[in-house]
Amino acid sequence: MKAVLNNPYRLVGLLAGATAREQDRQIKRLIKYLEAGHKPPQDDYSFPFLGALDRRLEAVTNAASRLNLDSDKLNAALFWFYNGYSDADELALDALQESNVSLAESIWAKKTSAAEVNEKNCSAFQNFSTLLLCRSMTDDKPLDENSLERGIRMKLRFLDSDWVQELKTQTTDETFKITKIEIQLAFLNILQQELEQHSGITPIRWISLLAAFDFSAKDVYISSFIQRITEPVEKEIETACAKRNANKANAAVAGEELFRSVANELKEVQSALGMNHIKYALIADKVAEEILQCGIDYFDYCKNADNPAENFVAVSMNLSRKAQSLAVGALVGKRCDENIVELQEWVNGEPERNRQEKVKDDLEKLKLLIEEYDRKEQTIDNAKQFMLSASRYLLHCRNTLGANDNLYLAISSKIASDAQGMCIAEINELQDEVARSRDKSSAMKLLQIRIMDAWKIIGLIDSMDMEPDFKDSYYANRTSLKNLMRQLSNRNTHKPSTLQKILNHLIKKS
Repeated sequence: MKAVLNNPYRLVGLLAGATAREQDRQIKRLIKYLEAGHKPPQDDYSFPFLGALDRRLEAVTNAASRLNLDSDKLNAALFWFYNGYSDADELALDALQESNVSLAESIWAKKTSAAEVNEKNCSAFQNFSTLLLCRSMTDDKPLDENSLERGIRMKLRFLDSDWVQELKTQTTDETFKITKIEIQLAFLNILQQELEQHSGITPIRWISLLAAFDFSAKDVYISSFIQRITEPVEKEIETACAKRNANKANAAVAGEELFRSVANELKEVQSALGMNHIKYALIADKVAEEILQCGIDYFDYCKNADNPAENFVAVSMNLSRKAQSLAVGALVGKRCDENIVELQEWVNGEPERNRQEKVKDDLEKLKLLIEEYDRKEQTIDNAKQFMLSASRYLLHCRNTLGANDNLYLAISSKIASDAQGMCIAEINELQDEVARSRDKSSAMKLLQIRIMDAWKIIGLIDSMDMEPDFKDSYYANRTSLKNLMRQLSNRNTHKPSTLQKILNHLIKKS
């Protein structure tokens, strides 16, 4: 680990916490040796057992400059050793000077076996963790995850204790202010850079490891780190959205590519943080929403296309289910569920759509006729023309779909209802004319003629297929019209008393 091997304290041969006088004296001593061309003395704290050390004049002077600022000194101290002025530290540090690493480890291991960090063992936590971290990463060996995990756990226990102030007090000026959380973040950021250079651990594994520890800066650091991880995911979402909007025909491909590019990474983040972690939930829902929208847009495009892909519903359903598997939030999950239900309803309705497709042109013609005659004057003549115009299209629908088909019965009933309504509208108008006219006899004759004409239209309607619910109202009006027709055919119709009775029984206006 370079933070230990190339530590400026090591280069100048000092423990962290050396006084300014000690530091000045040691640096001058080293420079004097180097300028004279002599080999630096080995009686300091450079610990040769750690490995090769570049102690040329330039390296030493550079290390000295890195120990000027308080922040630099504290950062260096986080990855070095210091003397807590206990017998244990002195014995362990002496052992390290003699390259007796196992003895130093056993001394510090015994001191750190206590459950809590305290005044007597805090320096042992700091020193032992530094030794473990250095062992975990070497240039010629794979990453030692066991030593790494032990070292991080021990270091964070120390940095999360109140005794971290002892290290801060020994290494920096009393005017230097820094919080416990800031110290922890500094340590983790330096360690993260080391891990990235070593390539022995993935970012997700790194976060998973930290998620298992408890320390004050945990939420702040993990949230910041997750933001770095999710930035590429955000870009993938933007790419998929751009492809989808540019050409809906490519929406399914865009959704599949997005899922493939981020699904495994999201799964690892979920494993590390848990499904309910706010950072994970936000990015997972954003991915799910985009994949779902890709499926929706592709379905809508194909549904309205002249030559849609045969499997477009299955493709859209697959994307919806993938989005559903990623969704965390209730709203996104609900959208996925609803879309899956709608797609299934579309699948279930395919036979009906295929049947309707056979009479698509007829239905369109009938729709236009209904709209056309709805705008025309409501008369018996228009009712007749409406019936004649619609008959050929109705007949084709009946022959294709069957006399009992719900769609056919609905459109046939609609046309029958409209035609009957036109007849009733004119009869009602003539009824009002009879009531207003001074020449009752002439008005009644016209009414009688038009009722006979209306009855002929009723004859046409009688031959039509109708929905059961509509038949009840249809036959009620038909009976009233028939009764009225009979009354008007009576030879005494034109007597004042008979006329008044007929007027009292005219068809109710619809």
